[in-house]
Amino acid sequence: MASHTPTELKLAAGVLGRAARAVGLDPAQMPAPSPERVDVAAEELDEYVQPLDIAYERDALAATAPSAPAASAPFDFERDVSSARAA
Repeated sequence: MASHTPTELKLAAGVLGRAARAVGLDPAQMPAPSPERVDVAAEELDEYVQPLDIAYERDALAATAPSAPAASAPFDFERDVSSARAA
């Protein structure tokens, strides 16, 4: 299990909130997660799951990433984007 600081978790929550708003979702209107695990058959998820365009997502995230992440970037993506820009 990863050990992230409260600051890192707060940052991640903020990023997820902005991403939700960017696609037209209102995080305040989303229900809290179930306190128990809910088993759902994969077939039931097909109507909700859309294929992910990895290249598009990577480029969209890279466009919004800071130009120079901190030396101790908490997420692999931050380090990957930084090294890709340097190349």
